[in-house]
Amino acid sequence: MANVNYVRSLSQEESIELDRMILNGKPYQRKRAKVIKFSNEGYTSTEIVQMVNMHANNVRKWINGFNKEGISIITHKNTGKRPRQTFTEEDAAKIESIALSKPRELGRKFTNWSLSKLKQYLLDNGIVKGISIETLRRMLLSKGIAFQHTKAWLHSTDPDYQKKKEDILSLYNNPPKDGIILCFDEKGAITVKEYQGSGWSKEQIKARMHYRIKGKTEMFATYNPITKEAVVMFEEKKN
Repeated sequence: MANVNYVRSLSQEESIELDRMILNGKPYQRKRAKVIKFSNEGYTSTEIVQMVNMHANNVRKWINGFNKEGISIITHKNTGKRPRQTFTEEDAAKIESIALSKPRELGRKFTNWSLSKLKQYLLDNGIVKGISIETLRRMLLSKGIAFQHTKAWLHSTDPDYQKKKEDILSLYNNPPKDGIILCFDEKGAITVKEYQGSGWSKEQIKARMHYRIKGKTEMFATYNPITKEAVVMFEEKKN
């Protein structure tokens, strides 16, 4: 059986106002006023759908709304979809700063940001009132912040590391014309395990590694850059 939905009885003032809207009202007001008048004249919702070319759900919506709120429901303008939120340069700068920060330094119990975690942090701290994952992703990309996989690395504890590094690089870049450069390097244990991860960053993400050696192999190698020859030897003990 069709769903029959009728408007309540109209007062004389309401009937006059509806007639005025049908003649001089805005297009959306005229259509809504006709729905109410036709319903008051005894037409069913199904019949009104054909008469005003409106979806049945909307016909019932305006009838029920009029029964609750009266004429005001006819004059109320439907604003449609919520306007798209805009962000200032200041907003973007704050989001960029947070995205490049370490989550643990901001009180979060994880190492790297994901888009959903970053969005939740922005909402929890009132940085933005609302933002979609896609908008956040595009904003980070526009700032040169991309989703990077973590690259494991070992940090030297040598206090003279930087000076030694610069000395070695200077020999590479400016080798002596009348001499031979001999390079010595020590490779750590070959059982090092890399820990992978990912996050949003402008540069390659690096994670400092901490590990215990459960066995090691010593390697000695030499390389002649002129003849392109290399000699490699492995030993269980270093001597």
